Amino acid sequence: MFINMSEFATNYEVDKKQNPYLNYELFGVVCHIGSVNTGHYVTVIKNNEGKWFKFDDSVVTLMTWGQVSQLKAYMLFYMIHKL
Repeated sequence: MFINMSEFATNYEVDKKQNPYLNYELFGVVCHIGSVNTGHYVTVIKNNEGKWFKFDDSVVTLMTWGQVSQLKAYMLFYMIHKL
């Protein structure tokens, strides 16, 4: 999944030449399962082939984008791309 952040950048036409890095690709998701005082963290990462894997302690599971997009994310990780 890619997000173009150019519409949120100030003075984009000027910044485009100076900093064309406004296109972001989601590659990692951290989810917290449980309550505020206790719980468990699960991480989902996309590999260089575009496949998503869930890491839940010692169990690694292949996931589809549909499954990933339905997660209740605690943190999202993006890598930046040139426009």
